[in-house]
Amino acid sequence: MGLDLYIQARIRKKADNRIVSVSDRTDYEKYGESWLKETEDHDCFEICYWRKCYDVRDDLIEIVQKYGGESLDEEEPDYMFSVPKESFPEIYKYLIGRSLLEEDDYPDSIWDPLDYQAINLKNAEKILDFLRFFEIDGRHYPKMVVKEENFINDEEYELFCKNPEDYVWNFELINSY
Repeated sequence: MGLDLYIQARIRKKADNRIVSVSDRTDYEKYGESWLKETEDHDCFEICYWRKCYDVRDDLIEIVQKYGGESLDEEEPDYMFSVPKESFPEIYKYLIGRSLLEEDDYPDSIWDPLDYQAINLKNAEKILDFLRFFEIDGRHYPKMVVKEENFINDEEYELFCKNPEDYVWNFELINSY
């Protein structure tokens, strides 16, 4: 496993706690991950991904913990964290800041400065979508995040659009190492 970092999400219906999100990972056998299909993680979808961006890892863990994000793995406490949606504005600002560094300020990474900038800008844009979705910035655009990316099963989509408050989102920061 490489030193990668993910933010992933899962959507549950409040009434029966049923998972209605659809994974963006469907070809488990191709990647030798057939075991994953039997776990809850097969219902998660990826929001952001970083490959070997060491500085981002430590800083994002610190941000989510500041907002009450907790370790979700007792055996490996630095592996997986809950991500409170209230942390999204600070995560967004942080990622924008990481993409605006002067060339001399870029961290030690496998990425050259332009690629590092592009990765952080792309992930900041994804976080901005969720800021809008959750009305953290005063706007609500449910179709922008959910339908275009097919993050929710078709049977639930119309119900979700009519009553998004009937659903619970869980976000996780995965510190893959």
